[in-house]
Amino acid sequence: MDKKSILLICGGGGTEHDISLTSSQYIKDQLSKIDGLETHLVVIQACGTRVDENGQKVELRKGGFLFHHDTEKSDYLHFAIPCFHGPPGETGEIQSVFEMMNLPYLGCGPEASLLCFNKVSTKLWMDAAGIPNTPWIFLSDPTDMTKAKEFFNQHGSVFVKASS
Repeated sequence: MDKKSILLICGGGGTEHDISLTSSQYIKDQLSKIDGLETHLVVIQACGTRVDENGQKVELRKGGFLFHHDTEKSDYLHFAIPCFHGPPGETGEIQSVFEMMNLPYLGCGPEASLLCFNKVSTKLWMDAAGIPNTPWIFLSDPTDMTKAKEFFNQHGSVFVKASS
């Protein structure tokens, strides 16, 4: 049986870059227990360069190929697993790359990722679609305490989350 080649891509250079590396290592360890899989770990560095586990530059190419610059060899990829915390995984950017490559991947598509990454957009879409969700308020002016106090008085407690 031919092995299925899995792209496990992580990093991204954002504030949660390091936790992405930890998560991807866990996933890689779990995938290594499955016969018939070959995992290619790729890290997107803060500067945007993509490197393999050995620190060698790689490139994602159309048709589902991973090109290794050091050996000038390409590996065909069957499937991709994005493992990011924040951009470019939660923002839909990497999913758009996978779609341009015609590479199947785990997770939702670019538009859903982008809309859900922004908390205000998510709440607006849920409200517009009639999907029940927690009461919410958007404060764009840090001095607007009246609006915040009214919301707190009405609901008793709040959870504060920065909007992306």
